[in-house]
Amino acid sequence: DINGNLETPTGSSLAYTLGKTKQIDALLRKFPEVKRTYITISSNGWATGSELIGLSIKLVPRTERRDGQDAMLKRLREALLKVGGVELKNLQAGGGDGGGSPIWLSVQGEDTRVLQNISQQLVERIRKVPNTVDVQTSNDSARTTLEIRVDRTAAADLGLSVERVGNTLRPFIEG
Repeated sequence: DINGNLETPTGSSLAYTLGKTKQIDALLRKFPEVKRTYITISSNGWATGSELIGLSIKLVPRTERRDGQDAMLKRLREALLKVGGVELKNLQAGGGDGGGSPIWLSVQGEDTRVLQNISQQLVERIRKVPNTVDVQTSNDSARTTLEIRVDRTAAADLGLSVERVGNTLRPFIEG
């Protein structure tokens, strides 16, 4: 099995991401070595959001394909990197949770500007190491957060519940 994560641009609507998942699924099904795909939206193991895509690819048995898993991984990665409007975050053999990176580094401190600078320098150095792929920082997927506080008294005076206010606002936020 091959697992991975992709992302559409920060703030993408669910409809946009769904369109990209259909495009990805159609692309993967062109490979005769792909037995089935399982794609999720909104959860990738460490975050949630309508721009997050989890991917699981089941290959036909090795005896039914010419390429081994590593060669298939390379071919699938090359194909996925060509899909516009979506960024491949990682793709790897094995695992069962949609794919996570096998190596994690943690840079900690109090000054976010210094941390961003250090992490970017590390990324640049690690990308120069032969055979490294999918090098990224958690800062790559930073996204803004919108907090809405409902004045419950005013809403109640208007005959509105917090749930109704949320349901009314959801299409404007999620698209």
